Amino acid sequence: MPEIKLAIDCEKEELLKEFFEKKEKEKEKERVDKLTKPKIIHSKTLVRTDETQKIIPIEDSKKVENDKLTSYLREQIKKLTKDNHNLKKQIEENTTIEETRRKKLEVEKQALLKCEKVLKEELDRSRMVCDSLRVQLLFYLATTALPPRIPIPTPPPPPPPTDRACRKRKHPGDSPPTSLAKR
Repeated sequence: MPEIKLAIDCEKEELLKEFFEKKEKEKEKERVDKLTKPKIIHSKTLVRTDETQKIIPIEDSKKVENDKLTSYLREQIKKLTKDNHNLKKQIEENTTIEETRRKKLEVEKQALLKCEKVLKEELDRSRMVCDSLRVQLLFYLATTALPPRIPIPTPPPPPPPTDRACRKRKHPGDSPPTSLAKR
């Protein structure tokens, strides 16, 4: 009998455990449903907001969402207007820089044109001077007589070698024979 009693007690415990687990699951499900599903109270639907965790009517929640959206849009508009203003400033700065660069290039171009003009004038003037000097030189050469050329005397050719000298030396440039050196 004690074994039967023990078996019954075990079955009761298991049944009780299952019962309490089911109850806990149902409570958890109800708690989740309360948090997520809207409730109908007095024919008004209520919602729970994320930030405040308060239950408010749907009309008010829509108003809150609209307010959030409008505030977000206002912030975006402010940001975009600020960016637009900064871009306008950059465009103005870039245009002023570009204008000064154009003016500087124009001044340099004018200076180069003046230099080119001066150089052309100098070239023309130097050509004229060169032409006049050429004419003067031709006139001078035509009017003056050149003195006659004096011939440069050429040295006489060396005398032909004599027979005696040929005998003494067999080869020109060699040293004389020793027998002749003793004489």
